[in-house]
Amino acid sequence: MWTRVLALSLIGFTCDAEPAHRIEVVVVNLPQLCPRDLSTSLNAAALLYRGTPVHPQWTTQSTPYSKALPGNVPKRLIILLDQPSQSKFTVREQTLGIALTDRAFIFLPKIQQLAAAKQVPLSAILSVVIAHELGHLLLGPGHSPAGVMRPTCGNSEFDLAQRGQPGFTRHQARQMRARLGLLR
Repeated sequence: MWTRVLALSLIGFTCDAEPAHRIEVVVVNLPQLCPRDLSTSLNAAALLYRGTPVHPQWTTQSTPYSKALPGNVPKRLIILLDQPSQSKFTVREQTLGIALTDRAFIFLPKIQQLAAAKQVPLSAILSVVIAHELGHLLLGPGHSPAGVMRPTCGNSEFDLAQRGQPGFTRHQARQMRARLGLLR
C-alpha cells in the first residue's frame, strides 16, 4: 500500500561550479511528517554532503510520487515508509533503510522508535539515514569504517548531523566525483 509514503525522488542533476554538483530531490510527504522535522532533516542531510561534489536541492510536495512525475521515471528514488508499508520488508530489526539499484527505502517508524529510545531529535537520525541511503544511490553498495556510510549509525553520526559537520570521507568524495563524471 503506497498511500502513506514519503518519497524523495532524485530526478536529475546539473553541473555547477566545483565542488558542488546540484542534485534535485523531490520530496513527497504523504505521511504528513511534521514540516519542521522534515525541513530540519533535509537541511542537516545536505550539510553532511559538505566536502563532496554533491549539493542536494530539496523540493517538497504532497502528491504521490507516481503522479508528481508524470512520464518521468526517476533514476533514483528514496521512499520513507510508514508502518504498514514497512512491514512488507523482511529486514533485521536494527535496519533503518535499504538501498537497491535505483531506489532506497527508509523505515520511519524504526527511526521514530530509535529517536525516542536515544532521546535525540528525530531530525538528527532521519538526516543521517537520508544522507546514508542517498550515499548508496550515489556510491553504490558498501560501507566505510567512519562517517555516515558506516553500516550502523550511532551517537557519533547523530552528532555530525546536529553540528552540521561533513559526513563523508575524502575517499567517498573522490568516488562521488568520479561517478558523477567530474574530473579534478
